[in-house]
Amino acid sequence: MAVDIKVDAIPPEKTLTMMRKFGKQLPFAESVAINKTAFLVQDKEISNIEDGRFNLRSKWYQKRKRFGVNVKPSNKRNLLANIFSRAAWLEKQEKGGTKVGSKKTPLVGGSKLLMPAKDIRKKKTRLIPKKFSPAKLLANPKKNRVFFVDTPGGGLILQRKGKGKNSKARVIFFVEDRARVPAVLEFEKTGQKVVNKVYRKEFGKALAFAIATAGGNLKKDT
Repeated sequence: MAVDIKVDAIPPEKTLTMMRKFGKQLPFAESVAINKTAFLVQDKEISNIEDGRFNLRSKWYQKRKRFGVNVKPSNKRNLLANIFSRAAWLEKQEKGGTKVGSKKTPLVGGSKLLMPAKDIRKKKTRLIPKKFSPAKLLANPKKNRVFFVDTPGGGLILQRKGKGKNSKARVIFFVEDRARVPAVLEFEKTGQKVVNKVYRKEFGKALAFAIATAGGNLKKDT
């Protein structure tokens, strides 16, 4: 997922004046300010993910992770920084919507969502143990002693434990056609709020630094 964040940039009527006055220092300062702002946005987005709105079962969202919140910095020739995540599931967390099964579910039939029962996930923040992997269990229901029951309140997948009179069946998955996903991420809103708060200040600091070091190596921060 990627979100474009609008920067409150220099008004057009001031751009030519500033270019004449500061020359090459201007795009350098803009790039430094954009990048520092982008990294502050990144920190805030990660903080929001960790604030309790999600049941986190791993650190997938952290910096430099495959699905983490990452930044593609700008440079003097391309004054655009991207704050993004490759986690496709965040799209619905941002906009809200309905989640449905994407593959045909063995034993049950049709595309269904399997919601783990408390017996196999003691806490919402824990991963499902590998021995309870739906793909593994449902591929051989007889061997794994699992069966499906359709009830007025929805479908259930149960697993039988024990033998003879002492055997018991326990619910391991609730079967749903769909599930509502609320819009809780606020990725774009959060990013724009940070930009509005810090960009001008960061640009002022970056321009002052660029002017003060105009005779030095201005490329080191871009």
